[in-house]
Amino acid sequence: MEFKSEENKLTTMAGVEFLKYSGAKVVLAHPTLLKRDVFESLIKLNFDGIEAKYYRNKENETEYFIEVAKKKGIVYTAGSDFHSLKKNDLKHGTLGQIYLEEEEIKEFLKMF
Repeated sequence: MEFKSEENKLTTMAGVEFLKYSGAKVVLAHPTLLKRDVFESLIKLNFDGIEAKYYRNKENETEYFIEVAKKKGIVYTAGSDFHSLKKNDLKHGTLGQIYLEEEEIKEFLKMF
């Protein structure tokens, strides 16, 4: 496994493995913001989950990312990418706007 890139920074693979070694659950956040070829490369890493439900998903992406999670046998999460109560930043959605349904939450909790 390669741990550093040319810029002498930790590679994504090494970061994922370090987090998992430390006991973390690692979820690929807002994959819709990635170019498809970058996503297809990254999702091969040892992620525990993928943020399939996201405010900025394009048409059919939620279903696509849920299918990817199911095929890989990993969980999927939901998020608005909410950062702060201090400013009105709606470009990421509002708190609670994107969520998992009850059955989805039960599946998510099985990860723990």
